[in-house]
Amino acid sequence: KNRFYFRPKIDNGSYNRLTKSQYILKDTISQPIEIIIDAGANIGSQAIRFANLNSRLKNIICIEPDTANAEICKKNLQNYVATVYNNALASNSDKDLLIQNTLNSEMSEIVNNVDNSLIKSNHLNKIKSISINDIINKENINKIDFIKLDINGSENEVFSKNIEWLEITNCLAFNNAHI
Repeated sequence: KNRFYFRPKIDNGSYNRLTKSQYILKDTISQPIEIIIDAGANIGSQAIRFANLNSRLKNIICIEPDTANAEICKKNLQNYVATVYNNALASNSDKDLLIQNTLNSEMSEIVNNVDNSLIKSNHLNKIKSISINDIINKENINKIDFIKLDINGSENEVFSKNIEWLEITNCLAFNNAHI
């Protein structure tokens, strides 16, 4: 009964992830899934699938560094119990990062510096980082049932320090991880 917003030429992959399962995550009576973090949420297609499969979900927390994607993600999840952070996931919060959105792509990436060797892009945006520890504090979370990490090569940085959140996390899934 909800609308799904997407850009037809750019978001084909996200639309396919909404209609075809990439992850199957279903709770049980003895193991309810209540808190999910979707890092690299894009426009929210996986978050919607997770929410629709888990009726006892208390919050799905989406982290998306690309501002345009985060805005569509918010629209797509407006009728769900969801929180969307327009940040890049990192081991520490409040670092200034540069995000590049490539032409005709739903993907964006963190770049270290701007020079002529970069792929031609629609735009470069400055974005703040956020850590899972800070999300836990902001959202008052005492357990995480599932974290999906689709963070395009930032895994090593996220796991480099400040990993106390692992102690309360039941399951991690990686998509195209560069570890």
